[in-house]
Amino acid sequence: MNKLDLNLYPLKIVLTLLVSGGTILACLLAASVFVGTSALSVLTPVVMKPGLLLISFCGFIYIIFLFIMIISAIKRKEIIFFINTRHIWLKYFLPVGRSIAKRIGVDTDKFIRSCVNLNNEFILKMKSKTKVSNILILLPHCLQLHSCGMKLTSDVHNCKKCGRCVVGSLIELSDGLNVDIFVASGGTMARQQIIKKRPDVILAVACERDLLSGIRDTLPINVIGILNKRPEGPCRNTTVETAHIAELIKIVKKAS
Repeated sequence: MNKLDLNLYPLKIVLTLLVSGGTILACLLAASVFVGTSALSVLTPVVMKPGLLLISFCGFIYIIFLFIMIISAIKRKEIIFFINTRHIWLKYFLPVGRSIAKRIGVDTDKFIRSCVNLNNEFILKMKSKTKVSNILILLPHCLQLHSCGMKLTSDVHNCKKCGRCVVGSLIELSDGLNVDIFVASGGTMARQQIIKKRPDVILAVACERDLLSGIRDTLPINVIGILNKRPEGPCRNTTVETAHIAELIKIVKKAS
C-alpha cells in the first residue's frame, strides 16, 4: 500500500548504512574536539583531561541516542517526543550513508527508494492518528505530455483532460477529494507554492534524487514521496499510478 517498490533493500541494510553515516559524523566531531583540546593543552595542560572526559561522555550519550534512533526506525514512529528521529535520519545521517552506499557498490537509487519508503511509513503512522486538513499534491512537469502546449505550471486547470497523460486524472482526483494540486517546473517554484499553501502534508511525485532533496529541503513539513515511472527515460512523458495517490490521500485524511 505505501511501498514504493517491492525490490527494496531490507531495513537492516538501510539502518547499517545510515548508522555508519551518523557514526562517521560523530567521529569527525570527536576528532575536532580532540584536536582543539590538544591545541589548548599546549597553553594550558589542565585542559586535556576534561576534554577527554567530555569526548567519553559524549560518546556514551551518542550510543544511547543511536539506540533510540534504531528502535524508532524499527517501529517507524517517534518514541521520544523531544527527539525527532525522522528529521535526524534525513538531514544528517542520510547524506553520509548515501555516500558510503555509492562507494561500496550499493545501488544508490534503490537505497534512496528504501529511505523514502521508510520516511513514508513514519508519516503515515503519525498522520493516521492526527487531523489533517490541508494536503498538497505536488507534481513534476515531466508528467505532462511532452508535445502538449498547455501551460500547467501557471494553472494546472489549464489541462484539457484529453487523457493522453496522467495529469487530467490527477486533477479529477484532487477535485473529488478536495485537495490542492500543483505542477512545478523546478525546486524554486515548488518551494514558493509550499510557502503559499502551507500544507500539513505534501504528496510529492518525482524521481529518486528529486524526491530525496525535496523531502530534506522541506523539513519539518511532512512529505510523502511517490516515485514516478519513466517509460521513455527521465524527464520526459513520465507517469504515476493515480490509484496509489488516491489511497495515500485517504489514509492521510482518515482521522479528519
